[in-house]
Amino acid sequence: MRLAVFMFFLAFAGMNHAQKAKITVDHDIVLVDNQQVFKLVSNGIPASYILYNMLNEPLAEFSSNYTVSYVKSSNGSLEQRKNYYFDVKFNNAEQSTCQMNSFAIKKQIAKFIVSQNWVVNGKLDGDLARRFCEAQGYRYAKP
Repeated sequence: MRLAVFMFFLAFAGMNHAQKAKITVDHDIVLVDNQQVFKLVSNGIPASYILYNMLNEPLAEFSSNYTVSYVKSSNGSLEQRKNYYFDVKFNNAEQSTCQMNSFAIKKQIAKFIVSQNWVVNGKLDGDLARRFCEAQGYRYAKP
C-alpha cells in the first residue's frame, strides 16, 4: 500500500513538472520552450531593464530604485537598510505606471513577466498591465 501511494505521488510530481514551461535567457532574449518570446535588456547599475518585443519595440521599463530605513541593531547603533524595488512604466495606451519588488537576476524577472502573461504575440497586454498597476500601486514611495 505504501508503495502504491509513493508511486502515485511520484507520478503526480512528474506530471506537474512536465507541464511547466521551460524558461531560458540567452543574453537578452527570453525563450519559453525554445521559442523566442521577448527581449529583456539590462540598462544600468543597479539592474534596470527594458522589455522589448522581438521587433525591438519597447513594451515596458523596469527602473531600479530604493528606499532607506534605519534599524536599531543589538548594540544600540542605527543601521541603514536599503529596500530595492522597480518603478515600472508600461508602454500601453494608458502609460500604466506602478512599483513592484525587484529581482536579483534577469532570469527571475523573465519568469515573472512570463507568469503574468504580459507579452502576447509580441504585444503588451494593456489590460493585464493596467490591472497589475492598479493592484500594485506605489507601495514603496507612498506606503
